[in-house]
Amino acid sequence: MNFSKYHSVLDTDRFGFNIAKINSFNEPLSLIINELQSKNYKLILSKVKASDIELINELEQNGFVLKDIQTTYKFELNDDLHHVSNDAVKVRDAEDKDKDKLYDIAINSFNNYGHYAADHKLDSQKCRDIYGDWILRSFDKNVADNILVAECDGEISGFLTHKIYTDVARYAAGGIGAVDLKYRSKNVFKAITVAGLKWAQENNCEWVEHNVLITNYPVNRSFCKLGFKPSNSFITFHKWL
Repeated sequence: MNFSKYHSVLDTDRFGFNIAKINSFNEPLSLIINELQSKNYKLILSKVKASDIELINELEQNGFVLKDIQTTYKFELNDDLHHVSNDAVKVRDAEDKDKDKLYDIAINSFNNYGHYAADHKLDSQKCRDIYGDWILRSFDKNVADNILVAECDGEISGFLTHKIYTDVARYAAGGIGAVDLKYRSKNVFKAITVAGLKWAQENNCEWVEHNVLITNYPVNRSFCKLGFKPSNSFITFHKWL
């Protein structure tokens, strides 16, 4: 069997040891674990549907530990959008000159956030750097098809990225998004999310979806208020070898 398909280049380079990422288990779990151990892998990351109780129980019985739970929110683009725009927030496409500011917002917004940070065996600074690296990589079209930037009074106040997929239909999925601490509770997130819906509609997408941690209550509330509906849920596990 070809176990190289499980190798996570990005995570391995980031943390300095072999890390596998497995979201679909097509071989027996014991075989996967033994093979990865023999090839000097130290960590397995796995994101599985929360509805797959049988698989979740098997993972737990084999030492996989829960690190986060996410909900997928979906907005169907069948109808015209009637969201009221916020004149105090200007939304535009990102430019190369924005990189430093977007990096700073990402680093400051995602401290102790997500499944990497929840694993105390991982270097905390490297976990924090993931999000700054993510927004910088999003300037590559292989990572994101757009980066929307919000401005308030001429100052960058937030951002949101999207990627278009065509696997089951043509749809846009949110990547990374954040609002500067200074501009929280000023409808910045709403403005860039609505701009993302309009962008997706203009690009002939059938829907837009975003994943959010179930414990990120402000963002969960924001998606619900905007008319997004929960459509799926996932659990991320870590297994140290």
